[in-house]
Amino acid sequence: MECIATKLEGSADDVLMDVAGSLSRVFSRFQNELENEVTETVASDLSASLRGTMSDQMYEVLSIRLALMERAALQLGSRDVQSIR
Repeated sequence: MECIATKLEGSADDVLMDVAGSLSRVFSRFQNELENEVTETVASDLSASLRGTMSDQMYEVLSIRLALMERAALQLGSRDVQSIR
């Protein structure tokens, strides 16, 4: 699962580096769940979030989504500024 972060090594994009680390943690949890018998599953975390209970996993997923949305908005904003010049 470390291959995501490895692909971005040396990247100047801090947001993508943070997201890659988060994705690695999420995928590691999936892998651990598939390989080992665990008491708390990803499915139970996700269903709990639908009832309004936030887990660390859901915070991780939300932070990934927000980081990527902010990055896209900033990139779009910088393109718009450049096109005005």
